[in-house]
Amino acid sequence: MTTAIYWFRNDLRLSDNPAFTQACRETAFLLPIYIIQPLPKEDPALSFPKISKLRTEFLEESLHDLSAQLLDLGSNLFKLEGDVIKVFQDLRVQLNINTIYCEEIQSQEELSELAILRQAGFEVKSIW
Repeated sequence: MTTAIYWFRNDLRLSDNPAFTQACRETAFLLPIYIIQPLPKEDPALSFPKISKLRTEFLEESLHDLSAQLLDLGSNLFKLEGDVIKVFQDLRVQLNINTIYCEEIQSQEELSELAILRQAGFEVKSIW
């Protein structure tokens, strides 16, 4: 039986989410997580906050809705905090899970995270 992690990133939907659908089809057990990453208060290049108060509130509401949907399906959303690589390394040690499913986001920062995870030996299945 295969066990994998589903890493919710920007797409916090269950329906019409190709990456989540594929993960459900291909695994016996799926651990849904969301990682809250420490962000700089300001974007140094632009001198204003990287995430506004309204965006933060919207994200919290969306995570609450996602959690409720997963609970209705007999699962749960695990919200973890910290550096992405460290979080996944800790999960690998604690749970012996090496496969990560997620949406692929076409931005340099997010693609770089996936590359680092792959270099660290994770099997990352990113679907765009």
